[in-house]
Amino acid sequence: MESRAFLPIEPERGLTLEKFFPSDSLAGMRSLLESLPVLVPMLQGLVELRLVIDANIVQQELRWRSATRRNVNARSGLQEFLDAGVVVALAPEFLKSEIEDHLQDIAADTGVSVAKVAEHWRDFQSQLHFYEPKDSKPHAGSEVDPDDVVYVKTREELGAHAVYSRDLDLPKMNAPVISISLDLTLRRHARASSVVLGVTLGSGLTLMVGAGTLIGAYRLVEKGAKGIRGLPAWAQWSVAACAVAVLAHPKTRRKLKELWSEALSVAGELKPRVWATLGEIIIEFCRAQQTAAETYKEIQGALPKSGRSTTVQRARLICLVSGEPLSIREIERRMLQRGHRTRSRDFARYLRRVLRESGQFVESGPDQWLLQAA
Repeated sequence: MESRAFLPIEPERGLTLEKFFPSDSLAGMRSLLESLPVLVPMLQGLVELRLVIDANIVQQELRWRSATRRNVNARSGLQEFLDAGVVVALAPEFLKSEIEDHLQDIAADTGVSVAKVAEHWRDFQSQLHFYEPKDSKPHAGSEVDPDDVVYVKTREELGAHAVYSRDLDLPKMNAPVISISLDLTLRRHARASSVVLGVTLGSGLTLMVGAGTLIGAYRLVEKGAKGIRGLPAWAQWSVAACAVAVLAHPKTRRKLKELWSEALSVAGELKPRVWATLGEIIIEFCRAQQTAAETYKEIQGALPKSGRSTTVQRARLICLVSGEPLSIREIERRMLQRGHRTRSRDFARYLRRVLRESGQFVESGPDQWLLQAA
């Protein structure tokens, strides 16, 4: 269901919250929140899918870039939600040769040079995390396509949510597959979530900027009390946490008191148009919040059941995406942050043993681990 969540505040200027908080900024905000444990609850309700990208999806992207795109700066839905970090794109090493075998066909079909298609492919590769599965051979006597097995095995070994593919043979292998197009839904989720997180973070972290910000915050609270009460628990909690952090500092309290007095003294001088604009901001924020919630539900409903990831699966994925050596403590932190559950009393020790026994990790320094396939 399409949503008109991004209405301009002032049509003649095209001013929208989406322009202040583009989807590209979502990845940075996620990294910031992940680095601050106290703010991690704000990530609830934000999608992060781990998908193995099939060759037919990549070919579709290359054909769009080569033949359909008119503006070189335009992005497909796939490109945008990858930029936003809503999807972590995984792929077997085999994908490289599979796409290179079809570069000439894509060029002939789209009417561009092979060199141009190859350039698009190089650009797109930068957003894929390539992995070489340990076992990619089909079972003896199996009638499945060996090319399909490598995608299924990559998903299994990395604990990905699903394979993103249009291949009708993959579901026959009982592999979790997303075959419907989620590009537009994921893009809408990325845009709406960027606005929600941007405004929620900003409403707390910019309290110390000055009187102008305080005036806006004052009216935002005054006119948007109902909207704030309607926010999910994590958003209300984050605003409260930011406020507590600011007010806990004595000098900050004194400064805020001075600025608040100044804000109240000039509030009556502001034009009605300013209040109308702030009201539109509240409306747009609430619509973005609704869109983020609706698309989250839609995406979750489209995901096939894939089971809980094991310790080694999560460790592979974390080290693969990182691309650099990580300490056991950092791997442990990222795993637990992503919901991994363990009964081990000394999880770090257990994790170290799992990495050694897998045969896929190397210790590149004192307690620094790197995935060989990366």
